[in-house]
Amino acid sequence: WGQPAAGPLEGVWAAQTQSGVFVFIVRGSRYRCTLNDTPVEEGTFTLNGSRMHYTVTQGQNAGQQGVNTWQIQGNVLIIMASNGGGMQFVRRQ
Repeated sequence: WGQPAAGPLEGVWAAQTQSGVFVFIVRGSRYRCTLNDTPVEEGTFTLNGSRMHYTVTQGQNAGQQGVNTWQIQGNVLIIMASNGGGMQFVRRQ
């Protein structure tokens, strides 16, 4: 799924949460999220500066669209949701 393309988010990112390990995988303009190796969500996105416009294509939120902001500091990806929530991921690969 998704064609490999060089981009700042390309790769595998992981975050430890209260529910376990949440992984955010980016390939080209597609993403996949897992929680403890169980698929949670898939979708597509486009970047416009520090804004990420996304569409959920699979999972319980399929059809949902939104805009998050993102930034990378070293090997840490910070994603902030429009509702004020956010998550920090560490690059795995």
